Amino acid sequence: PAIREIATSEQNEKMHFTSVDATNLDSLRNALKGVDGKICILTDGLLGYFNNPELDSVLNNIRELLKEHGGVWITSDKFGTDLGAITYAALTDSDGEIVRQAMRKGGSKVADIPINHTVIQGTVSEAKKYFEEHGFNIKEVSYAEKLPKLSSLDNEKDLDGLRKAYEDIIMWVMTVNEGKSAKSDNGKKFDVRFDREGDILHCRLTGRLDTINGPKLLSGFREQQLDGVLKIEMDLTDTEYISSAGLRVFMIMSDSISDENGFYFHNPNEDVKEILEVTGFINMFDIR
Repeated sequence: PAIREIATSEQNEKMHFTSVDATNLDSLRNALKGVDGKICILTDGLLGYFNNPELDSVLNNIRELLKEHGGVWITSDKFGTDLGAITYAALTDSDGEIVRQAMRKGGSKVADIPINHTVIQGTVSEAKKYFEEHGFNIKEVSYAEKLPKLSSLDNEKDLDGLRKAYEDIIMWVMTVNEGKSAKSDNGKKFDVRFDREGDILHCRLTGRLDTINGPKLLSGFREQQLDGVLKIEMDLTDTEYISSAGLRVFMIMSDSISDENGFYFHNPNEDVKEILEVTGFINMFDIR
């Protein structure tokens, strides 16, 4: 990470990095193994890249971590594009709208999904209601109140201008609302079952197909006898969520048969169908 280049040796000794799947609670818990005491979770520029079912999972997971460890979650993701635009405008004495538009377009390209798809891109009141329904207390803190001394700004005038511009930019400092039950996931245990019927291989998925469970599906698939298999049916009746890791396994499975129309989905629910639509998989493979 770039921060290692500017951190002191003492600071580097205290920093540890690990890759996680924010939509998978076990992945997050593994990253916190050995951590004692309260935690502070910071998300910056993350939430806008999730679709609706993914965002539900992330909020539920963060709430569980805070219940287990105590602490707070701090984010300004709801105000991310405003923050970039206002910073640019304050430091260049110009209109920041061009930056706001560029961030929206750039974010969409990075995530490879439409950018206007969740409450993160909706109104502030909609977003607050959504977070509160997931069991969070929200305290609003002005960015201006927490702006530190910035070594990149060489005069106090620029810093004062930035602080003034940040007065209307909000950070949310969130804690668990113990009196409110979070929106719950179905929480079905992951399971994969294969059945052979003539030249069709039926695969029934239960639960979440994410970075943790994707390899389990791939391993199970590679154990199957594929001689004579012309079609693969993915039964998604009990599938709750599919991540990009799961979608990559689908591609591997579809490439194993010669018939380009032989790989297809069966009975996905609305959340899973949305994932297939957003990622373009619904245009690549049939739903039957």
